[in-house]
Amino acid sequence: MQIELTPKQYEILMKLVYLGNWLVNSLRPQEERLPAFDEVENLVYLQAGPLAEEIGFTHDEHGHFFPTEELDEELMSFIDDYEEECFWDHLVQRLAYRDLAEEIGEEAIEMMPPRERQEILARYEERYNREFEECGLDNLRLVKIKI
Repeated sequence: MQIELTPKQYEILMKLVYLGNWLVNSLRPQEERLPAFDEVENLVYLQAGPLAEEIGFTHDEHGHFFPTEELDEELMSFIDDYEEECFWDHLVQRLAYRDLAEEIGEEAIEMMPPRERQEILARYEERYNREFEECGLDNLRLVKIKI
């Protein structure tokens, strides 16, 4: 298969491939990495030829590519933004579910039609969204810590 891309499109492709492989492999120990993702990532950079280095990808003596510090900062800003949104979304969703479960029980939640469950959880989530938008974590406290 062949795809024809402009140099700018190929630059974006290289960045997308880096970000995708980062998502898949960055938290895995070296022995648990998914090598197919590493291989395809490296192949994309290799096919770019000099363009890879022009935009900020360099390689080691084994031919494995990685971003320069400057490019890494640019790409990590996307990851940081994503992680920030995920943190707040997950926190709000988990707190909303917890509160609803305390009120009616987990079994009742699971028995609800999905649409109804989503509508009720959305109301709980809205409370937390407003609170966190206004105060961040300032008012969040653990009232009982299990040891």
